[in-house]
Amino acid sequence: IKGVGGVLVLDASGSMSLRKTQIREILQAAPGVTVLAYTDKGAGPNAWVLARKGRMVEELPGTGHGNGVDYPAIVWGVQNRQKSSSPVIWVSDGGVCGKSSGFHNGLAMQCIRYCIRHKVIVVPHLDEAIETLRKMRRGQRGHTIWPAQLCMVYQQQMGSDIRDDYP
Repeated sequence: IKGVGGVLVLDASGSMSLRKTQIREILQAAPGVTVLAYTDKGAGPNAWVLARKGRMVEELPGTGHGNGVDYPAIVWGVQNRQKSSSPVIWVSDGGVCGKSSGFHNGLAMQCIRYCIRHKVIVVPHLDEAIETLRKMRRGQRGHTIWPAQLCMVYQQQMGSDIRDDYP
């Protein structure tokens, strides 16, 4: 099955649930998509390619810790898309954290600015990402659904609603 490809960057922290069946749904919705999951596990690897070129891992890695590497994961997604026109989707509840730390406004704004600059589609849940991929496969355009935490940070930093500035 051919598809538009693209990259799905997935926050796999404790606040996000990830099931193997969802990875299959992603591949059915967007054959050829690359799926990168990330989390802050402390020591060891903190990002994993779960699917690429129509194939997926047999077992999911141990996830469910903090975020820790949101920005580098998004950058990796943009740098590893198949073509410059291939979509990049970031799935996150917006709880951007530093390594082994809590929510961080500065890191959240860094992610927001990068996503805006590189036209990364942001959605707060994996089910919304799957539906976005299905729509894109039918030729419709994907759109961002800004997570509440990112809306709050943008409002505090910029004094306006991100949904008005970047719908």
